[in-house]
Amino acid sequence: MTAPSSRPVFTGVAVALVTFFDEHGHVDLAATANLACHLADRGARAIVVGGTTGEASHLSTKERLQLLDAVRKALADEVPVVLGTGNLSAGVSVPDLTRRAAEHGG
Repeated sequence: MTAPSSRPVFTGVAVALVTFFDEHGHVDLAATANLACHLADRGARAIVVGGTTGEASHLSTKERLQLLDAVRKALADEVPVVLGTGNLSAGVSVPDLTRRAAEHGG
């Protein structure tokens, strides 16, 4: 097992991204990813999805991972994307979500 890196994941400003929903109440992955790109283009050094903006507690594990994947795919590789694994809805496991987020590159 290798030792964890002592380098920070990012320096500067990280943005806790709001999650957009469509007219049917489903997560709007494209609109959320577009906002992430807009913010990164304007200097955000990292993007946090499913974090502390309020709606995250209502997202399922599947929705959180879909958001992570959509935002990660939309951004340049050098912009870290962090998935919030706190403030979870009932039945969502923090250790499981954290492990799965790491598998998805977040």
